Amino acid sequence: MGNLARRFVKDGAIYSLQPFIAKAISVLLVPLYTAYLTTGQYGEFSFIFAMGTFLMPLIDMGQVSSFWKFNAEAAPHEAKDVVSTTILIRVLNGAVISLILLALWLFFDIGSPIFVGYILGYTLYSSYKILQCRMRAEHRARTYLVSAVAYSILLVGLNILFITRFSMNSTGVVLSRMISFAFFGILALILAWRSTGLHFNKALSRKMIAYGFPLAMGNIAGVILGVTDKFMIKGLLGDSALGLYSFGFKFGMMFQGFVVTTFFLAWNPVRWEIYKRSDGRALLSRISSVINFAMPGLALIASGVLIVAASILSQGETYLVGLGIVPLVALGYCFYGMYYFDIMGILFAGKTKYITKIVTLGSIVNIVLNYILIRVFGILGAAMATSLSYLMMRSIGYYYSNKLYSIKVSRLSRYIPVIISIAITYYISTTYDPAKVIPSAIILFIGGAIILVIGSLIARSQVKLLLQLLKRKSEQSA
Repeated sequence: MGNLARRFVKDGAIYSLQPFIAKAISVLLVPLYTAYLTTGQYGEFSFIFAMGTFLMPLIDMGQVSSFWKFNAEAAPHEAKDVVSTTILIRVLNGAVISLILLALWLFFDIGSPIFVGYILGYTLYSSYKILQCRMRAEHRARTYLVSAVAYSILLVGLNILFITRFSMNSTGVVLSRMISFAFFGILALILAWRSTGLHFNKALSRKMIAYGFPLAMGNIAGVILGVTDKFMIKGLLGDSALGLYSFGFKFGMMFQGFVVTTFFLAWNPVRWEIYKRSDGRALLSRISSVINFAMPGLALIASGVLIVAASILSQGETYLVGLGIVPLVALGYCFYGMYYFDIMGILFAGKTKYITKIVTLGSIVNIVLNYILIRVFGILGAAMATSLSYLMMRSIGYYYSNKLYSIKVSRLSRYIPVIISIAITYYISTTYDPAKVIPSAIILFIGGAIILVIGSLIARSQVKLLLQLLKRKSEQSA
């Protein structure tokens, strides 16, 4: 299959364990939350996390994408500067934002000390995220896995301690994440200082910020897209409805962790290597055909598994109502994953301003859809808005990306799986009955299987060509 393919498969297999184990550990929190917290308290900490998510792109400043670009171009002796400069940019941004939040709390009584601490903890944690990128760039998948699982274990342990031992309710949930952030962030800074000296390269920083800033603006718009639903549900329906929505959203979003994130953990380093190859466009065309069927099919199957698992794990029947949104949320993140794959042409061309425009438009559409659909369908309307917004972003992203870096993909592979997945998901979510979880899951399984079977028939020739191209290139370089 070739060194590149073997590396992708090998690293992908290891990376797939990280979200699986992390999410499996996280699932242990579901009985804890549903047994000890009311839906209103669940909504309280979900709202704090949503506000934190809004500020994170300002701390990150698009530097993860900058890291991948400049690390791929750097000579071996320059790679350390890329790592240390990326870390310092993020930490300095976070320190400034934390000071502003502290001043707002001290002098204007806006915010809270725990929220300031949460953002400061994330500032430190951002250095750990860059070290994770370095592990992936150097194909140290096992080290990445061990560190990520250790973080998850610490987070779960602190949650259990603060909620059961100290009865801290939603405050304990926030404090657990804040401490986990800070611990791994400080450890990462120490390791980075020892390995790179944390040298700040001014010339490099200007280039990285120039590349990452448009992405940061796009990420902010993306966060608006991701948190608008929670703000509007809190304002229109209250904390209890937000708690139900957040509970269902947590399970729907697991598709991102199990499938989408797993794929891109292995894909991000490899795509730049494919881009440099003479047969890069042909390879990417074949991979795109497979992704177009695999993502929606797996989204439906995962939705069925997730609603059954959630119904078993939940310790309170009131939470089960929120599971109706799971298929819609999972499908939304399926579309997000396909969007993220499709915009690689924009990244290759360095035209990151297009991403800002696409995500900004998606955010505006999402706000409008949330306002309309929540009033009509309640929390189900918010999930619909999320899914439709990501679908629109995927369509526009594909259009612009193909103008800059053309990749031929058949219309059948682009439209058939999307149409089937939307029809089944809409039916299941709008007719969902907590007492009939198994029939709903069976329909989702069958729908997902149909998409995968159709995909295997249509994309089989594409896979064969992909393997032949990889093998031929490997023989040529041998």
